[in-house]
Amino acid sequence: MDPKAYLDRFTYFKVVNPLNGLAETAPITRWGSNWYNTNRNNGEECHVEHNAYFTPAVHVAIDGKRKFPLPNKFFLKAEYPRLSAYEAFYDMSTIRAFCGKGSPDEIADTIRLAIVAGRIGSGKDLAGRPAACSTVAQYVKKFMTIDCNAYVGNYYGMNPSTDLDYYAKTATRRLRVNDIKQGDVVVTVKADGEHKHVALVHDVWSFVPDGADLGSAFVTLCEWGQDGHEDKHFSTSSRKFASGPRKDYGIGWKDGSKFRYVFAPPAEATEARGWGIGGRDAG
Repeated sequence: MDPKAYLDRFTYFKVVNPLNGLAETAPITRWGSNWYNTNRNNGEECHVEHNAYFTPAVHVAIDGKRKFPLPNKFFLKAEYPRLSAYEAFYDMSTIRAFCGKGSPDEIADTIRLAIVAGRIGSGKDLAGRPAACSTVAQYVKKFMTIDCNAYVGNYYGMNPSTDLDYYAKTATRRLRVNDIKQGDVVVTVKADGEHKHVALVHDVWSFVPDGADLGSAFVTLCEWGQDGHEDKHFSTSSRKFASGPRKDYGIGWKDGSKFRYVFAPPAEATEARGWGIGGRDAG
């Protein structure tokens, strides 16, 4: 799966409603991570929804009792035919979905559970509390966000909470424009050395002649560093490549007071696995 196709799974997010079998579209448009991050929209509200409302209601669908927390791995009771008793769910996947680190599949599973548990709909949920939202789109907009590493980390099949500087390794630095490939990672480093942001190269059109290392190229980036629709996360620009202030990081381009370096994917990166660490594919 290329970076844009994976980005589309967030920006054109779809989930099958387990009550009627119909696909519903609910684009994810918000940036943020961590329940208590003051820079994140509704961080505390997401934390409260997961712990105080979502979890007790889902627990009723598991064993008929209102409890906290969820088991690490769980199955719903047999009366939910579109979420059969053979389909495993994972508490860490629901946590990642609510705290801005979920993969598209983890978010979809969390929404499916929220529908069955009555957190999405009318009236009261299975634990007897009023539903949080009447539609999937409203629930996604209110509680589901991702950050740059949720996109990049999940794409690589790695931990979406990986420190950003982990992607910036001397051994994987790009030294020539013509060596840059689709799926490379772009790490933004501030003047004070802080690793601020990560993105993925979707495509590159080089104007650098064979045998030369530096020059200009059009670069298409996929990234998630702000709220918004596709136009905020997918862009093509002409970049003038140069060696950065950190010579051990190779080449990239200047972005205001910051510098964006290009690296090959980490050695352990795999094609996007979908559910992320500890999810369905770990069972």
